Order: sequence, then structure tokens, then C-alpha cells
Amino acid sequence: MEDSDDTIAIAALAWDRLPDAQGNLRAVLVIDVEQPGDFRLYRLTLIDPHAPPRIDRFFNDVIFSFKQGCPTAFDCASRHDCPDEAPVDWPIDYLARDFESFRVALMDFAAQRYPDWQERIPADVGSMLAELSAALGDEFSYIQDRHSREGYLETLSQRRSLAAFAGLVDYQLDEGLSASTYLRLTVDIGGVEVPAGLRAWADPEGMPAIAFEVGTGLRSYRDIPAEGLERATYWLHALWNDMPAHVPDPALRCLEVGARELWLVGEPLVAATLPGTPDPAAVTRFWIGRKLLIETRPVARDAPQRRLIVEVDAPVEVVTDPLITDINGNPINTTRIHWRAEDALPFELDLASTFVSANLVPAAAGLTVRDHVAIGFPPPPPHDDLPTTVERAGPFDLDSGARAILHRRSLPLTDMSGLGWRFADDPPPLGAFPIPEILIEEVQPNGGPVDSLPAGDLWHFQREILLGDERGRLFTIEPGVWRDVISFDRLGQRIVHQDYAADGGATVRFGDGTFGLRPPDGALFRITYRTGPGRRANLPADSITLLAAPPGAPQGAVAATEAALVAVSNPLPVTGGRDPEDMELARRIIPEAFRALVWRAVLDQDYREIAERLPWVQRAGAVTRWTGSWLTTFVTPDPLGSATLSEPRRTELEALMDRVRQAGREVHVIDPVFLDIDLDISICIEPGAYFGQVQERVVRALTGPARYGEPLPFFHPDNWSFGDPLYRAEVEAATAAVPGVLAVDGIRLRRRGQAEFAEFADAVLVAGTDRILRLANDPRLPDQGSLAIRLRAVAPA
Repeated sequence: MEDSDDTIAIAALAWDRLPDAQGNLRAVLVIDVEQPGDFRLYRLTLIDPHAPPRIDRFFNDVIFSFKQGCPTAFDCASRHDCPDEAPVDWPIDYLARDFESFRVALMDFAAQRYPDWQERIPADVGSMLAELSAALGDEFSYIQDRHSREGYLETLSQRRSLAAFAGLVDYQLDEGLSASTYLRLTVDIGGVEVPAGLRAWADPEGMPAIAFEVGTGLRSYRDIPAEGLERATYWLHALWNDMPAHVPDPALRCLEVGARELWLVGEPLVAATLPGTPDPAAVTRFWIGRKLLIETRPVARDAPQRRLIVEVDAPVEVVTDPLITDINGNPINTTRIHWRAEDALPFELDLASTFVSANLVPAAAGLTVRDHVAIGFPPPPPHDDLPTTVERAGPFDLDSGARAILHRRSLPLTDMSGLGWRFADDPPPLGAFPIPEILIEEVQPNGGPVDSLPAGDLWHFQREILLGDERGRLFTIEPGVWRDVISFDRLGQRIVHQDYAADGGATVRFGDGTFGLRPPDGALFRITYRTGPGRRANLPADSITLLAAPPGAPQGAVAATEAALVAVSNPLPVTGGRDPEDMELARRIIPEAFRALVWRAVLDQDYREIAERLPWVQRAGAVTRWTGSWLTTFVTPDPLGSATLSEPRRTELEALMDRVRQAGREVHVIDPVFLDIDLDISICIEPGAYFGQVQERVVRALTGPARYGEPLPFFHPDNWSFGDPLYRAEVEAATAAVPGVLAVDGIRLRRRGQAEFAEFADAVLVAGTDRILRLANDPRLPDQGSLAIRLRAVAPA
């Protein structure tokens, strides 16, 4: 305890219970001090050594006096009454919003306050100042109106505002998708290793040129960041450009629908066509997993041209065909290729006009661009000419008493060509979102050119920066572009103001020290990203024909070139390109999506529906009860494939329920309540059948164990959930369907722990809405129900 000048030592602390003004006992802290206090005001503060503090600092400060009950004239603050506000000397027109209305209001004010000013011509200095003030007011009004409009879903105009609204209801805006295809490259002679990043171009008429780069996006770059950007490579060979199909019988030239293999003339896959000195045993397996193009080139103009891309799934096989000879009369060798079942021929092929190409490589639409940026101003020497990030004040830090700095860097070319987005996996899992085509490396300055600076730590993309840890090297992507909006010279120094300037494009935002690590001042970053032309890149077949950039094409980072390549084409149409989600469409969908998939639980059915979103919960139950002090919700899951709730699943469900529950309401996850039953079934078997075999089949049909590819047993846990009844007719039908069973003679049933065996005479056994019927028939778990199959002998005819 202390005042402004002194600190009073505490002699003892104790807890006690004293009545308040209403007579209710309350716990109080009794503090004994070493000497009596005077009339001054003292402050009581509790210091918590725990980090972070467990006491709210807002409430951890109490002002009191030791002489609270003693009247005094000098220990009270003087009374201060606020004086009445002075009236406005000139009526303000709050409807003035534009230049003309502001100018009229200023001129009327000047006429009253400065009657001697009579010169109102536009060239007068007073008129100029009035018009300048009116123009500034008009600008402020416009900014005020724009900011007000961005605060409402119905009137906003900027995508960044829409993204913020969507995030409030857990709706993820679709940022589009980069188109992809396969390129057929023609090799002049010998073999060549094509690196990811090799560029080809399409120059559609009336549209800007579109770049396509070899690889599966920037994911084709490996070993980041320690070894820099090491690119994946694809081996091609001139002998694989066009390989004719072998026709074993000229009278049977048709390859039927559903075929998964064909034969090639010669031996295109030999050790001499592979890089280095390959293992002879691995030569025939080199094409496994490789994409091949099967194409027909009919001579007749009315014959259809067929193209299909298949993936090899077996080693090639070389066989000599003694019935067909070459020009020297020697039997020719043929090579068999086999492909996956999902690539089976959907149409017939004329083998006489069929060719196969193995020089296929994946490609993605977009132009790779490399950008360098420095943190803080000025940049570290000798890189003084590097651009710096846009700095803005971030969240207020209570510990430091200052605001964190947010660093942003807008990506050049994205305002015109967009940013590429691709899925991390192919095919993408259900519910996955694309990730941006961007790599951010913190480079190490060494005085050399920025392009050659060695790479350091890699910063990772985080879709929701609020989920980032304060020590994580994270960044996110925001819509819009920040750039220089105004600049002027002052005392030999160039003053530049950077601000939000346009809705298109993409901006990198780094962490602020609370949500993601804040980049240190003086750090340099290399940003490698790929543009995304969207659906504009969905071009027809044979549209990508250029290996060099056409005139007027946008310029990106330097790409690899290969002199051995003489031609390029896309045998199939380019697909997958998608533009960012339309703002008007999202404006209509977001409220409906918020209602369709909610992440808040109020009613019992809300808890049940949210619990059933977990893949292992086939059905859930929830009930809210008054426990004597407050309402508590109890959630019970029915696990998929199990009759028990494991601890990892319990923890996962408890965490989910804790995120969606109401504030002040408890939620507990409890085990399902099972109705365990015992069945005693008497059967008649067919003449000539063995009871032991029939008994085993009946037990397996009713209780398992389940076998792959067969229907689930009748009493499998996945067939039963809360409130499902047991029908006698269904038990009889499942038993009678077993081979060897002639008829069901009788069924006796017992509710374990509730009643003894009795005839199952009713048509149905009803389970409660909060109970699950169970019959495990496990000798290790006798309390979970049992099944007995008995024989009723049939007298011979």
C-alpha cells in the first residue's frame, strides 16, 4: 500500500467472512498495518508474480483512506462544475457536403465577420483561400462518406472490406484458381533435362499474352530455404517425340473401348535414352508414373482426331514380333506400355494412325515475378535503392505502452494480372482451400547484388493471421494495393506518403509481434510469386505455341531456357482457371452461408448438429438440464465404428463444444447410454447342413466380425444410434437369410440388468431417445450383450 510519498508496511494478512449491506456473508481480505494512517489517500495494489498476470490490471487499483468515517474539510477534492458551453457565434450548416455548399457557407460567414472585405473576384487571395478550404472540406466529406459506406455489407465497394465481413462469420472468399495443363515439348536431338519454371506463351488474339510455366506451381521448387530454390526437373528425349503404335494384325487395327495397353514400334526406352548411367534393372521402370499422350492423326478429313493422356503404371515390356519384319527382313521389336484403370480408353483408336508422345510436362498459368523489399527506412547499405514496406500503426501493446507497427508490401503486376492460387494437394481433399503462389525468404545481406543474396529463414503463409503465434514467421495476403499517393520536396528531402490506393491486386502483410513475428528493422526479403490470369487462361487445345515471349508481353523474373527445345503445344484444353469470387455474388451468399453453417450453439439441436460435423460422430445427442445453480448442456456422441468413446475423441469433441457454447453455460461430453441385450435364437437347419457351420455363419451375420467388402453385421455399432428400435421381423429375416438356416423357431430376449429372459413376443423393442441398442457378443465384455444360437432338430421325413 502506498501514497504519492510513502509506503506502509503490512504486518499480517487474513481472510474473513463479513455481512454486507443486505446481510449476505462475503469473503474479505483483512490487512493489518504496522502504524496508523493519516487523512491522505492511499492506493492498494496486488502484485501477481505469475506471467502473464492473473489479475485484471483495470481492477487491481483501489484508492482508500484510513479516516473514511471521519469528517474533514481538507481530505476531499474540490467540487468542479462544468461551465455552460459558449453559444456558437455563427450557425453551422451541417448539410454542406460538397465544394459549392462549403464555398457558399464560407462566403456568407466572411460577409458577416469581415464586412470590409468586398473584393470577391476569383483572383483575390481571400477568394482563393475560401475555395481552397471548400475543396479540402469536399475531400474530407468524400473520405468520410467512403469510410461510412465500407462499414456496411450492402454499400461497401472494396474487396478488403468484404473479406473482413466474411471473416466475421467464418466465410472464406474464393480467391480464384490458376489454370493448369500438360505441355508437349519437342526435342531437337538427344536428351534434355527441363527444369521447373521453363516458360511458354499463348498469344490469343485480342487479349494480352499469357505465360505458362513448367511444373506444378511454385511447389515445384524444393529444399527451401537452406539450399535456395532447387527446381524439380523433367527428363525428355528426342526419340520420345512421336512413337508410332504397333499394329499386330492389319486386319484388326481397332483398339477397343476400355483398353489399358498398346504396343509401340521399336525400343524407345533403353539405357541410352536415360540420363547418366542408369541401373539396367531400372530402365523398364523409368516411365512408371509418367504421363503419356496417345493421339490419332487420321488421313481422312472426316475422321475424328482422338487425344488422351494416360499414366503408366507398370514396367515396359519388349517383345519381338516374328510376323512383321523391317526393310532388311529382320523381325521387329515392340514395346508394351500399360496404364492405370482410371485412364482406360473412353473411345476406339485406329492403331494405324496412332502415335504416342512421352515428352509431356505439367504446366501452370502465370508469370513468376521476383521482388525485394526492406523493413524500415532507410534500407541498409549498399541497398539504399530498395523499396521499403508501408508502415501503419497496429494494435496497442499494454506492456510497452505503444502501438505495434504493421508492415505491408503490395505485389507488382498483381493489380493487372492477379495472384495465382493453387491447391497444396492434387487432388485436393474435401473442404480444402487453395494457397497463394508465393514464397517469402529473409535474405542475408552481404554487399552483393540482391538477386544473389543467400536465403535465410522462410516465412509461411497463414490464412487467418489472428491464429498465428507471436514467434511464428508468418504472413497473410490482403486484397488491394498500397502505393505512393502523394509526394513533395521539403528542405532538400523527398517526402512520400503511401496509402491504400486501389481495390485490385494483392498485398503481403507481416505479423505485428502479437499475431505472428514482427520482421526486424533492417531485414531484407525476397518475394517470389506467380501471377494468376484466372479463367482468361482457360484456352483451347494447341493455343500455347511460343517458347519466347511475344512483343508486349509482361516481364517477370528471368526464366530458364533450353536450346534443344524446338516446339511446344498443349494437346488438351487448359482447364481449372477461376476468377476471384464476384463481390455481388458473395454479398448475397455470405448471410445465407452464415445461417446455413453456424458456429454458435444455443439450442440443443445446435449442439447436436455441430457435434455431428466431426467425421467420427455418426449421430449425437444433447440435452440441457438445470443443475441447481445454472443450465448445463450434456452432449453424447455415437462414435463411428466403435461402441466406446476414446480419450482423443473425447478431447476433440470437448474442444469443439467449448468453442461454440454460450458464455456462462457449461458443456460436458458424456459417454453414450447403451441398452445392452441378450438374444437366444432357436433355428431349424436344412437337411444335410452341419449345425456348427450354420451356427458360425449366423453369429458372423449378426455380430461379426466385419469383413472387408461384405455388408456390416446386423448388430454392428454403425447400424445403431440413439433411439433406433429393434424389430423382431428384421432379426428373423437376417437370421433366415444365412445359408443353411431353414427357419427361425423362436427368439428369447433379455434386457441386461433390467429383466430376465422372456419370449420376444412384441413386434418391436423400443429404445429411449437417449439410448443406443448394443449387442457386442464379445466374451471379454459380457456386459455388452451376448448371442446364443440353438438348434431345433427336424425329424426326417
